[in-house]
Amino acid sequence: MALKKLVAMAAAIILAAGTAGAQTLLFHSGFEADVSVKPHEWLPDLIGVDRSVSAPNDWQAGLERDGRKFFFNFCNRVTPEQMGVELVNDPAGGQNRVLRMYQRDVPLGNNPSNKTRVQAEMQIDAPDRLREFYQQWRLYIHPDIRMLENFPESRKEGPQLMELDCADAGCGRYRITITLRVQGGGKPLLWNTWCHTLCSPRETFWQVISDAPVPYGVWVTVRMHWKSNAGTKTGGRFHFSYQPDGASRVVVADVKDDWVSWPQATAWGIRAWKPFVWYNAGQDETHYIRDNGGLAQIFVDDFELWDGWPGDGATTASVPAKASGPAASSRAAAALVDLRGRRVVTAGSGRAAALACAGAGPRWYVINERITHH
Repeated sequence: MALKKLVAMAAAIILAAGTAGAQTLLFHSGFEADVSVKPHEWLPDLIGVDRSVSAPNDWQAGLERDGRKFFFNFCNRVTPEQMGVELVNDPAGGQNRVLRMYQRDVPLGNNPSNKTRVQAEMQIDAPDRLREFYQQWRLYIHPDIRMLENFPESRKEGPQLMELDCADAGCGRYRITITLRVQGGGKPLLWNTWCHTLCSPRETFWQVISDAPVPYGVWVTVRMHWKSNAGTKTGGRFHFSYQPDGASRVVVADVKDDWVSWPQATAWGIRAWKPFVWYNAGQDETHYIRDNGGLAQIFVDDFELWDGWPGDGATTASVPAKASGPAASSRAAAALVDLRGRRVVTAGSGRAAALACAGAGPRWYVINERITHH
C-alpha cells in the first residue's frame, strides 16, 4: 500500500473523529487495488472496493446509496483511441494508482455539437435529500493543457473541471460551473466560476473570474463546498479552492448567503453534479493540443465526499466578504471590473456586489446578475 494512502487514511480517521456529530464522511477512495473501470462505449463505471482506505470505500454499496447514482458519461459512442477513463500509475512518479481522464479525438459522426466530454456523473433521485455537501479530491492538470495559452482565439468557456445542477424545474433550475477560460494570444488561462439558469436564453446570476495561476504538472488538493440557501437570505455557500503540495491554499471563488442560489429557486436540494470533469465545449481545443504533440488529459486521486464541510479552518482568511450598505457597495463597485476594464457593478444597480476583493493575492472580477456579456 502506498505511503500516501496510509497517511490519507489516518488523516480521514482523525478528521472524522474530530467532527463526530457534525459532518459525516459519505465515501472516499484513492483508486487503489480492487477498484477497476467497467468499460462501456459511452457510459463506463467504477466498480470495486478500495481497500487502501477504511469504509465507506465501496463504489457501489458505499457511494451509490441514499438515492445517489455514479457513472461516467461521454455523451457519445467512443473508442479508447478517441477518449476515455482509465486507472494508471501516478504521472508524477511512483506506483500510486490514479484516475486518468483524456481526450484525443472527437467522433464527429455522433457529435453534431463537436463537444468532447469525459465526465463523472452523480445523480440524486430525490433532490431534497442533499441540501449541502463537501467534496475534496486531488487534481493533476497535465502540462500539455498549457498549450491552450497559444490558442488562436479566446473562449469564454474553456476546459471544464466541475459542474453542479440544482434541483428546480424550468427557470428556477440553475447551474454552477468551473472552467478554465481561454484568452489566447499567449495569455494565461483564467479560472471562471459562474452561476446561470438553464432557460433559453441563459441568464447569468453571478460570475467570478480569477487570475490565480493554473497549477500545471503538480498535484493540488481541491476543496468544494456547496450549501443551498433557496428561500432564505443567509447560510448559502459555494466555495472552490486548490492547494499545491507544500504551498498555501488559493481560493478561486467563495460566494455566500443569498448569492449562492438563483433568486427564483425554491427547491433546497441538488439534482446532480459532476464531481470531476474533463470537458471541452469545442472539438478544436482538443485537436489543437493533439496537433501540437500533446494530449488533453487530467488525473484525479483521493476523492472524498462529505455531507458538510469537515472543518479544517482553512477558509477563515483570504475569502471575499459580502458587501453591505451604500458605502460598502460603492467601494465594491469601484473595484470590480470585467476583463476589458468595464465596471460591471454600480451602487445604483438593482443589487449590490456580493463579493469584494480580499487583500493581496489573485484578482477577482465579479459580474453581477443580469450582466450577460461574459
